[in-house]
Amino acid sequence: MLKEMVSRNSAGTEETPMTIDWMLRTCAENGKSSHGFTYPTAGAVEAPDWDPNPNRACGGGLHGLPRGEGNWSLLRHDEPIRWQIIFYDPADGVVHSDKKIRIRKGTVETVPGEDLWDRLRDLRGNLKFQGDIDLSGTGITALPEGLHVGGELDLRGTGITALPEGLHVGGGLYLRGTGITALPEGLHVGGGLDLSGTGITALPEGLHVGGGLDLRGTGITALPEGLHVGGGLYLRGTGITALPEGLHVGGGLDLSGTQIDGQYIVKRSRVVKVKWNRLNGDTP
Repeated sequence: MLKEMVSRNSAGTEETPMTIDWMLRTCAENGKSSHGFTYPTAGAVEAPDWDPNPNRACGGGLHGLPRGEGNWSLLRHDEPIRWQIIFYDPADGVVHSDKKIRIRKGTVETVPGEDLWDRLRDLRGNLKFQGDIDLSGTGITALPEGLHVGGELDLRGTGITALPEGLHVGGGLYLRGTGITALPEGLHVGGGLDLSGTGITALPEGLHVGGGLDLRGTGITALPEGLHVGGGLYLRGTGITALPEGLHVGGGLDLSGTQIDGQYIVKRSRVVKVKWNRLNGDTP
């Protein structure tokens, strides 16, 4: 969301309107960036090494994600961190790259972690992100209602214990090692869903996963009716003892270490029980 501000000279006369944009970034709790520059908690900031050369990869400005879009893995994930919004006038200097921008100067606003999503909603008007969001290893403990991630959502190593209703993830959703114990109704996952090592014990009926589904090491003992998995299904080490009728699996099927009776193969994306172990070359 862009804002227009009218600048005034010393005589109070209006000058050319400034178009104010913003970017999201993180730094260490003491304000240090990965290159040693110290950001203030609030107020004006300017890069001492500003370089408008578009071919420069590191340094040369203040780096961030334009309006929160881009490669979130570039943000610092080593807690404790400080979330910051920097407002800037593009006319002062901005260089765009594939997954981030760098600017010459701007005005800093520090946002407490618990207020991050509300502040982003205020600035963007919604929480629909086009690309990936990587929050792995951060102190994030909750996600907001209405979150829509067009790419992947990585929550590994976070304090997340629940997902909001209607969460939409266009790519993979990675929850390994989180405190997740259940999935919400209306969850959409266009890519793979990694639940390995979580405390989850059941899946919602009619769950549709566009990619693979990894349930290794979970407490799940049964799969729901209508489960659709576009990729491989990994059940190693679970307490599952049977597979439901009509199970759809688009990739491989890993049943090793389970107590599932009989042998199964995937035929035209349908799981079929057979009377011999075709995978080991046995014959009927």
